[in-house]
Amino acid sequence: MAREPKTEKDSTIEDLNAQIADLKSQLEELAGNLKEQGRGLAADLKSRGEDVVDDVRGRARRAYSAASTQGGALKARAQDYLEEADTAVRENPATSMGIAVGVGFVLGLLLTRR
Repeated sequence: MAREPKTEKDSTIEDLNAQIADLKSQLEELAGNLKEQGRGLAADLKSRGEDVVDDVRGRARRAYSAASTQGGALKARAQDYLEEADTAVRENPATSMGIAVGVGFVLGLLLTRR
C-alpha cells in the first residue's frame, strides 16, 4: 500500500507542532532566567537587609553608650548638688528652716486657693 502524499493540512499541523515545541523550549528558558534573576535579587536584598541591620545595631550601641555616659554624668551632678544642699543646711540650719517654712506657706496658699 502506498503512502498518501502529504497534504497542505498535514504540513500546517507539523509546522504548528514545531512552533509549539519551540515556544515550550523558549518558555522553559525564560523561566530558568527568571529564577536566576530572582535568586540574584533575593541575595542582593538579603545583603542590603543585613547591612541595614548592622547599621541600626551600631547606631543603637552608640546611642546607648552616649546615654549611659550622659546618665552617669547627670547622676554625678545630682549627687554634687545634693551634697552642696546638705552642707548648706548643716552650716545654716536657721536659714534653711526659714526658707522651708516660707516655701511651705506659699505652697499652702497656692494649693488651698480656688
